[in-house]
Amino acid sequence: MHFFGGKAQTGFRIDTNAELLPDLCANVEWVSELEDDSFGGGMADPPYTEEFARTLYGCDYPQWSKWTKELVRVVSPGGLIGIMQNYPVPQLAGCVWEKIVIILLRIKQYPKIVTIQRKI
Repeated sequence: MHFFGGKAQTGFRIDTNAELLPDLCANVEWVSELEDDSFGGGMADPPYTEEFARTLYGCDYPQWSKWTKELVRVVSPGGLIGIMQNYPVPQLAGCVWEKIVIILLRIKQYPKIVTIQRKI
C-alpha cells in the first residue's frame, strides 16, 4: 500500500489527485475507507516541503501527525513501513526502526532517504 502513491507503478496506490487514477482517491490524513491492520506493509512518499506540496503537487502540505498515524493504523502488526523523505524520519508510535536506506541520484538534488520501521 502506498500513501501519496498516485504515480507509483505497483501496490495499492492512494493519492488525492484523481487524474493519476490511484486505486483510492483520498486524503491520507484520514482514510476511513481502510480497516485497521488491512495491509501487510506500507510506503509513503510525501511532499518533502510546504513549497514542494504547493508548487509541484498543487496541494496542502500534509500534517505529519495525522497521516503517519493512519499509515501505522492500516498496516498489520509485524508489517514494514517505509517513509521516503530527504532526512531520516522519527520513530513512529507503535513501531521500531529496522534500517535507513539513502538513495543518491544527482548532484544538487535532495537525497532520498527511506526510513524503514516495523509495526509492533
